Amino acid sequence: ESIKLMTGRFLRSLPYYEGNAALIDAGLKIDGETKPVEMLKSLDILYCSTNSRAPEVALKLVEECKGDVKARAINLDDPLQRDDRKAVMLVYLNKDTFEEPNDHI
Repeated sequence: ESIKLMTGRFLRSLPYYEGNAALIDAGLKIDGETKPVEMLKSLDILYCSTNSRAPEVALKLVEECKGDVKARAINLDDPLQRDDRKAVMLVYLNKDTFEEPNDHI
């Protein structure tokens, strides 16, 4: 589903689909679509809570995984990696990333 989400956003920016948004609104179908991925080890997907929409993307990734996968906001008081879990960092860049009101990203 995250591929559909990203593809839909990309297609909406193209001139043809700006005038034909209903084609995208009807839903996207991708041939050979992958099923949820099974994670063999416990995994934390870390994201910066001040990065707009990153929490939403992280939760969407969690939904597409089978196994013990959690989305976690990065907190400087907590270790990034816990003893019994692997960790990856989500970097989500969009047009608003560097336009935060207080120059805080």
